[in-house]
Amino acid sequence: MKTKLVILLLVIFMMSLQAEVVMGDTEIGTVDSKLPAITIISPAGGEVFTPEDIANISFMILEDSFAVPPEEPVSLQFYFDEVQNTAYDVNMTASDSLYNYDWAVPDQPSENVYTKGIATDFYGNMAEAASGVFEITEPIIIYYGDINDNGEVESYDVSLILMNIVDLDPIPEDPVPWEDWRFQRADVDLDGELYAIDGAYILQYVVGLRDTLPVYDPYRNAENNIVISNDDEYIYFSCDTELFGFGLNIESKENLQLEAVEIMAVDCLCQQNDDKFALVSASGISGDVLRIPYQRSFAAAATISLVLESNGFSENISYRLTEPVPETNKLSALYPNPFNPITTIDYELAESGSVKIEVYNIKGQKIAVLADENKAAGRYSLIWNAEGNNSGIYFIRFSTDTGSEVKKAILLK
Repeated sequence: MKTKLVILLLVIFMMSLQAEVVMGDTEIGTVDSKLPAITIISPAGGEVFTPEDIANISFMILEDSFAVPPEEPVSLQFYFDEVQNTAYDVNMTASDSLYNYDWAVPDQPSENVYTKGIATDFYGNMAEAASGVFEITEPIIIYYGDINDNGEVESYDVSLILMNIVDLDPIPEDPVPWEDWRFQRADVDLDGELYAIDGAYILQYVVGLRDTLPVYDPYRNAENNIVISNDDEYIYFSCDTELFGFGLNIESKENLQLEAVEIMAVDCLCQQNDDKFALVSASGISGDVLRIPYQRSFAAAATISLVLESNGFSENISYRLTEPVPETNKLSALYPNPFNPITTIDYELAESGSVKIEVYNIKGQKIAVLADENKAAGRYSLIWNAEGNNSGIYFIRFSTDTGSEVKKAILLK
């Protein structure tokens, strides 16, 4: 009997010691423990995530919830169908008691997923909180490059992208802009835009220059690499580096009449629709890419405003056409002719020198001097207002250091 009493007293004594540890011995006495409080902020429950999503896991510990603040780090745990998957556990540190972790959602579909935040204070008191239940869906499989959904990636798929870029409607049942699933298949460089460079990557895949799609190592430019120039017949577009995808959208033009684009490069696919053009090359092209025949509507400055895409870099450009130096001095045009009472006189100078423009009547009498000055080489225009003259035939005499020329003008009132 005495032995049993001794054992009972010993157990009570040991329990009292353990209680003191739980309560927490300090230099100033025993500290009462508080119930720790952790609040899960996100996910709140009900969310649906797809593999490769980034889910922000965050929770907060109230600063005064522990008798003694938790020792860092705090543990974040992941549970799939009530079973902890320790492969995703992470130890976290906090700023102002707020804990954040960007979690790359794994390819582990489940309708019953939740997280736990766990913290332990100096005395071993533990706080934990679980998030609401959320779901990881089956992974989404995107068949990159198969634009027409026939189970194959072909050059025709590239043509569909080119037609889309120039605002043609290659798929009537899915008009431009395409539905999300088709756009995802076409956006093979994953930049959220559909450019000619996407078509180039698909074409590389078709011809065996690229093993996989999507593309994680794109040749995207950081700046425009297209050079624009012109002579008196064509506007030229050239590139001194490798060009895989090229897009051209003419937004406006002044004093210009443009004809159809003429391709100068080889080994490429292209598509044009009015003022929009797109081109792709699997192996890359350089040098002269294309040219556009043009005519000026009248003798004055000519400009063209366009959007250029080169290897995925897009830029708005305004280009003013240069005026080639004339080959000879000449009186080039009078318009209108016949006129009443104003006509425009165009002339060209191959080199700098003196210019005189005079008007004579049918009797050979000089009735006006429209110009008498030195001019640099170039093209010029001036106006003759014949308001005070009678109807009839007049002669415009154009004189330079190298010779003279006469054109007939008819004034009809």
